[in-house]
Amino acid sequence: MKSSFDIHAELADYDFSEISVAIVQSKYHNDITDALYQGALDVLKFYKVGEIFYRTAAGAFELIYAATDLVYDDELMLDGIITLGCVIKGDTDHDQYINQAVTEAIAKLTLESFSPISLGLLTVNTKEQAQ
Repeated sequence: MKSSFDIHAELADYDFSEISVAIVQSKYHNDITDALYQGALDVLKFYKVGEIFYRTAAGAFELIYAATDLVYDDELMLDGIITLGCVIKGDTDHDQYINQAVTEAIAKLTLESFSPISLGLLTVNTKEQAQ
């Protein structure tokens, strides 16, 4: 198995200056998703990705709509999308329904559009786990 150092070394030879990527961040649990966003942005900047677009979604479920809107935006012509969100288990099973719906919708959108969409959705039991 390759280490992250091996992967970084391989990617260092590529020119990402012509690549355009959008990051979609859920604003629910923004203390967590802000950190996810900053991490994703740091990596894209490290590799000198050409264009980085930013969108927000109200919550994890709304990542579906935001990603769909970006995929079919003919003006942007994105090379990829990064979705970021956090769902923390509560007293009900809502987390399972949201997590499953978002995961299935993003997978379906990826397959139907032939667009690479990463699913950065934390699905945790506690806020401490997310941190």
